[in-house]
Amino acid sequence: MNKKIQAILFLFLSFSLFAQTDEDKKYLKSSVEESAKNCPVALDEKTIMAYNYASNIMEYQFTFDGVLADNFEVFKKSELINKWKTTADQNNLIKFYRFKLNYIYHDLSGNFLTKITISPEEVLN
Repeated sequence: MNKKIQAILFLFLSFSLFAQTDEDKKYLKSSVEESAKNCPVALDEKTIMAYNYASNIMEYQFTFDGVLADNFEVFKKSELINKWKTTADQNNLIKFYRFKLNYIYHDLSGNFLTKITISPEEVLN
């Protein structure tokens, strides 16, 4: 895993240990915003990721160089929900902070391709 991604995830995941007060949410937001300065991050030769956290929504922006399969949204949403359910740190974060997830994909020209939204309930049920 890319060292920038590891650092960002470490900072984000470390905040799951705090109590969920308004002060803690502000601290989480400011820390994620600081970590986001390391973005965008190239995940592979076709995908670039950036993210943002605001109003209990974690939003991942992807620039994708290629064509999405016809069933991409269904397949990817299922894969992402499973990842959030089965990865303890991620599951604890969403359980604790109850944020919604948006995964937004654009092509290299910035044209919208698709958006996948996942609610905390979809992960926790």
